[in-house]
Amino acid sequence: MLTFVQDVDRFTATETLTHESINKYGIASALEKRKFDYLVSIQDVRPGYLGVTEYRNGGGAQTEFPDGIVTNGLPALALVFHPNYELNYEFTCEGLSRSRGGLAWQAHFQQKQGKPNALKTYQFGLNGPSYSVALKGRAWISADNFQVARMETDIVAPLPEIKLLAEHTEIEYGPVEFHQAGVNLWLPQNAEVYFAWRGHQIHRRHSFNNYLLFGVDERQRIAAPKEAEGPTDARTGATAKPY
Repeated sequence: MLTFVQDVDRFTATETLTHESINKYGIASALEKRKFDYLVSIQDVRPGYLGVTEYRNGGGAQTEFPDGIVTNGLPALALVFHPNYELNYEFTCEGLSRSRGGLAWQAHFQQKQGKPNALKTYQFGLNGPSYSVALKGRAWISADNFQVARMETDIVAPLPEIKLLAEHTEIEYGPVEFHQAGVNLWLPQNAEVYFAWRGHQIHRRHSFNNYLLFGVDERQRIAAPKEAEGPTDARTGATAKPY
């Protein structure tokens, strides 16, 4: 996780979303599909806290989600193993199993009582109140390279104050090679989300491809302008360089 955060300033991908509602009889509606230009930024905001920011289609795609419910936070779930957050969880190794055709260590985790949850919240509107959700689940960690290959999460208990009855998330990670940057990162490739919230029963599938990694050179340079150097932040002199 430390290497992941160090290597990733931000990455883009094409996100394909498939959505279906499930009625009280368990019958699913017709599928709805969306496609987004997806960008994630992971940065140290302050000591002990990482900021994970997501944008779709430049930031204005919230209204394009079916049922008006936006799915965010999928890349942040693996940060349960980051030193900033791991002390908030109880971990148990359940032994060797298989994932993605290879051996993997199976680990159970659950948020400790009284510890803060910074990885999952439900929010009403862009500026409305938000509610933290305690998580539990399992992760399959590759025995070959110790990368997180798969995760499943559930909420520890329903939240009656916001009518959240259940939520289940499954994420598969896979290697993405960025040749020019010289890094090989394990990033989310497929995810499925099920939740029952405020009378909605929703099943969504997210898939990601066409990855592009960006790095930011933050060294301030005072010199004559150079031609064709790429978009530059006028306040800091930082130049975005696609990898």
